[in-house]
Amino acid sequence: MKKVLAISSMLLGVVFLAGCGQQSVSQTQPIAPAPVTQAPTVNQPAATQPSPASGITYTNTDFGFKIALPTGWEKYKPLVDNTRKTSFVHILIPTNDKEWTVFDPNTEKLIYGYVDMFAIEIWDLSRWNEALSSADCKDPHPGCPFESGVIAKNSKYVFVASTSQDYPFDDSAIMNLIHGLSNGPFGKSDRLNFFLKEEFELIAK
Repeated sequence: MKKVLAISSMLLGVVFLAGCGQQSVSQTQPIAPAPVTQAPTVNQPAATQPSPASGITYTNTDFGFKIALPTGWEKYKPLVDNTRKTSFVHILIPTNDKEWTVFDPNTEKLIYGYVDMFAIEIWDLSRWNEALSSADCKDPHPGCPFESGVIAKNSKYVFVASTSQDYPFDDSAIMNLIHGLSNGPFGKSDRLNFFLKEEFELIAK
């Protein structure tokens, strides 16, 4: 009788273990497809693409040139001055100092909250050559043309770069833009010329 009980107990134990084994298998089966659902998250190329160039460009079709401006100059404003013997295109940038002003010779009024970052002076080619050979400029002075400042020439015009004489030095954002013109020499005029040699493009010959 004890043998029968022992055998019965063994059979029950085997059945119990078999049942446990089936349960463990049924619990592990849903885990197998998991890697398949995670696979699409592995490749995400869009986030690693390099950012494009600034794309900020000033274009002047009257004189036939364009300038690629650096990042941070998105809110620039051009000021064209045709009131003198030579024309000027000033590139203005807004400043946090709202009392800072730029004089507009066209309206003879002040533009508040802007800084004159740099200007392109446009000489008529014949006037430029005449001034270069004039007796007044044998001993050059600031009113005379300087070949060292020339950015480009075409069949009609000579383009010369110049910087402003004053900036709001307490506006760190503006000062960063000035230093960001290029990695060239430290002098303002030299740095501007270095930058514009790369970013100034003639669109009319």
